[in-house]
Amino acid sequence: MVKNEIEKLKAIGDRYKLNIGVILNKVREAEDVVEKLVDTIEEDLNVPVLGWIPFDNTVPESINAGIPIVSYAPWSNAAIAFKETGNILEDWIFG
Repeated sequence: MVKNEIEKLKAIGDRYKLNIGVILNKVREAEDVVEKLVDTIEEDLNVPVLGWIPFDNTVPESINAGIPIVSYAPWSNAAIAFKETGNILEDWIFG
């Protein structure tokens, strides 16, 4: 399934001359499994993985409260990952 979705993104990128990267969201797997998945995506599909956001039960709580996770629970795993991935994405887009 992941391969099919990434291939779709690559086709869009090729058509519109866009750089394509992926961010994995709601990741439940252990970090060593995620690292293998990232390696597979980057090596076999030739698409950079810019980051991954772990599944975090505080995210639905923040949504229900109407407050972004980075404000609602700034030290939660998801909030930290969003901040780190945001910095990587900013560098990737703007250099």
